[in-house]
Amino acid sequence: MESLNYYTIGGKVIKITTPSGKDVNHYLPQFGKFRIDNPNLVNNSIYDFEIILNDNQVIKEQIFNGEVSEFEFTNMSCIVSCTKNKNIFKISGQTELDNSTVVYYEQNKNEQVGRVFLSRRSIDSTVLSYTIWLSLTLGLVSKGIIPIHSSVVIYKEEAILFLGESGTGKSTQKDLWLKNIEGSFCLNDDSPLLSVNNTCVKVWGSPWSGKGKVFLNETYKIRAIVRVVRGNFNKIEKVVSAEAFGAVYPSLPPFLHQFEVEEDMVCEMLSNILMHSQVYKLYCKPERESAFITLNELYDENES
Repeated sequence: MESLNYYTIGGKVIKITTPSGKDVNHYLPQFGKFRIDNPNLVNNSIYDFEIILNDNQVIKEQIFNGEVSEFEFTNMSCIVSCTKNKNIFKISGQTELDNSTVVYYEQNKNEQVGRVFLSRRSIDSTVLSYTIWLSLTLGLVSKGIIPIHSSVVIYKEEAILFLGESGTGKSTQKDLWLKNIEGSFCLNDDSPLLSVNNTCVKVWGSPWSGKGKVFLNETYKIRAIVRVVRGNFNKIEKVVSAEAFGAVYPSLPPFLHQFEVEEDMVCEMLSNILMHSQVYKLYCKPERESAFITLNELYDENES
């Protein structure tokens, strides 16, 4: 008998249907804080997106006959087939459990349902988690929700998002805040969710938090978005217009540019976010002073 699981992610109700014997909470324990404990509170017909996990690998290579493209994501490789009616993904993971772990995912266009086809072999949690992330990224962008690769610090009930390529120091800035600035804490250390509704821009914790493993189901208004640039000095400056767009856009899911409709939604959403958010570039060394420079710029608080 199939199992129905409901979660609130990015302020949206997500329904995950699993086949008998497959417990999503066993494979994805980080989803626990996002689970709706009392499913009776949820009307079965009211949800924003549904993911159906199938334990029958029915998708075959020959269906990849549409417009095919490929992209890489950390240790995953993805092949995408786009036809008139649906998108189909083949996601291969290089994992410790099985170097040939493969998951297929399909989503009919204009439907709020994604179907994940699992191998009959052991399910790899990393591949499954990424597949659900990809599913929701595509499924929720039309609802004004999008992941952003960042480390998020909460201070005075507001969010500061540190962006940057891997190794540039966004997690370091997060750590410097938590160590040196009283009252700050981390909301998410990898893939929080942005939402925009009219003039209100918020960031949400998510079940995807990288090595930091901070899984908070909380939301905050955004105080600032800060792109971190590793340098030999500490300096912060506000950026606007095209420079602000260029500072934020690279941290949004890069695979979306392969989908014309969704890419247009992303650009429109980002333009709306920038209308109501302050964006900065922080040139910095990995030292305590850089955290206080940002603090003083945003809150006019001097180092104590």
